[in-house]
Amino acid sequence: DSLGDLCAVAGDWRLRVIELHPEGVDARVLEAMSDPRICRYLDLPFQHVDAGILGVMGRKGSADSHRELLRKAEEVLGEVALRATFMTGFPGEDARAFAMLRDFVAAVRFDWLGLFSYSHEEGTPAFSLREGVSTAVARKRCAEIAVLQEEIMREKAGEMVGRRMQVLIEGVSAEAPGFWEARSQREAPEIDGVIFVPCQEDIEAGTLRDVKITASEGIDLIGAIEPR
Repeated sequence: DSLGDLCAVAGDWRLRVIELHPEGVDARVLEAMSDPRICRYLDLPFQHVDAGILGVMGRKGSADSHRELLRKAEEVLGEVALRATFMTGFPGEDARAFAMLRDFVAAVRFDWLGLFSYSHEEGTPAFSLREGVSTAVARKRCAEIAVLQEEIMREKAGEMVGRRMQVLIEGVSAEAPGFWEARSQREAPEIDGVIFVPCQEDIEAGTLRDVKITASEGIDLIGAIEPR
């Protein structure tokens, strides 16, 4: 309801919704997100795809329910940038469960991914559970998916070359002299990639401009400002 209330506010504004619990993303939420002022960006902390592990976490869901949610989102929103969060090594994650997670990431090809390895820490809700794989194995599994995801992100960045999009100009880049940094609906601040735009006199921070993506650099993009 609060998202729908925001959409009732008049004006030319933009909103990015992050960390939506998968169980709360229903038809009403997706319909509200279809407002053109809300970024086509879906951030879902899935945590895992194995139903048993999710149950121990106190969460619902499975690989199939995750896929169905993503299908519904695409049906309502069309093309949408996808970010998810997963944890490796949680108690109960055997080789089969990890393979399910890795294969899910490979199949969905998320635009962005947050990855964490489980650590058996005293004082956490999961501390009472039996320890699963070693910390070293949990970290190795996390690194394996990170390598896979890095390649996916590079491929998806390359696929963006030639496309036109609206971006928010954020400011002069400290990383790349001679360029401004910008973001489209596809990139959240600080956690995703950026779009580098060559400096020119008519660019101002805080403004929306149309760009054409001319190249990719790793997971980042390079764009040229389109004439107004």
